Amino acid sequence: MPGRTISGARFASGGLSIGVSRREIVQRAVAILAKNELHEIRASLCDEVVDPQARVIAATVGQLRVFSIYAPNGQAVGSPAYEYKLHWYRRLLHCLAKRKIP
Repeated sequence: MPGRTISGARFASGGLSIGVSRREIVQRAVAILAKNELHEIRASLCDEVVDPQARVIAATVGQLRVFSIYAPNGQAVGSPAYEYKLHWYRRLLHCLAKRKIP
C-alpha cells in the first residue's frame, strides 16, 4: 500500500466528516468519522509529542470530545516495545487527568 492516501472526499459526499491521524496508509492509524463537523482535531496526545506510531486522534463533535485510540498491547516485559507501552499509557493517563470532565 505504499503511496496510497486516505481521502475525505468519499466520506464528505456521504455527509460524513473525517479526521485521521495520518493521511498515508500505514500499519497504524486511527480515524474519527462523524455526521457532524469535526472541530479541534488533534492527532496526538495533549503533550503534543510526535509519535511515529500514530496511535491517537481526538476531535470535538458538537459538545462532545471524542478520542480514537489504538492502544499498545502485549510485548515481553523489559523489551523496548514494553517500555514504549508503559510510557505511552502514562502519557495517556496524564492527558486524561488534565481534561475537565463534567
